[in-house]
Amino acid sequence: MPVAMTRPTRHPASGVFRLRKVIPESLRDAAERLFGVRREFIENLGTKNEAEARRRAPAALAEIERKLDVCRRNTQKAAQRLSHIQCVAIAGAWRRERLELNEKNPAPAQGWEAERDMLLSYLDFDDDGQPEDYRPTPKDIAEAEAVAAEYGIVADEESLSALAQALWLAKVQLAETMIRRAHGDYGPDP
Repeated sequence: MPVAMTRPTRHPASGVFRLRKVIPESLRDAAERLFGVRREFIENLGTKNEAEARRRAPAALAEIERKLDVCRRNTQKAAQRLSHIQCVAIAGAWRRERLELNEKNPAPAQGWEAERDMLLSYLDFDDDGQPEDYRPTPKDIAEAEAVAAEYGIVADEESLSALAQALWLAKVQLAETMIRRAHGDYGPDP
């Protein structure tokens, strides 16, 4: 009997190829918590051309396998307390990865300005008009948990809150850097 292989399939409505892989039952709780999916991972291959889809499939399959590996690691570890420096380091690594993805073609500054302004709108202000610390939402905590899991870390609730705060700041810093890049400033960050 031949082994079933994961191969590109067309989306029935759009015709765009995608790669799908069923999540093993033992990993479904972790997958739902970390990635918001329970039954299968689907990677969009971004093409309607079958040959191009086959060319892109190995990278998409590697991404699916990486997610499954994150789920496996997450189900086997006990939650740990992260230090402030660990939270800042994880958020910094996350920021550097996003900067590498966007830096060469930064998109219009207006988009990054809107992103920065949206992030800053989440701040509360005290009676003197000074910003208070950012308070993460449940969605931010879930994102922090997924980011920690990508680094093989299962963090406790307090650490996830601290990491969510560090990620918020990293997003603001990323937006500010990308605004400068969009204006042609590729000098070092201040």
